[in-house]
Amino acid sequence: MSAEEIKKTMNSQLKLTYSDIYCIPVSEDHIHLGWLGWMNNEEVVRHLSSPRLTYTEDHLKMYLRSSDSL
Repeated sequence: MSAEEIKKTMNSQLKLTYSDIYCIPVSEDHIHLGWLGWMNNEEVVRHLSSPRLTYTEDHLKMYLRSSDSL
């Protein structure tokens, strides 16, 4: 099984549910459902220690393809 297949299998099995609160792995579907806007929201990211970066759709897709997103 390839690394990509393993990642897809893991992501499809990960879901934490508690009443009306739930967590699921982030996917490309989330990029235009608010994730990209959230990543570029100055109020949200102003306390980060990393330099300010304007994120693009491609940045988030690269992150999802990296092992850092697991």
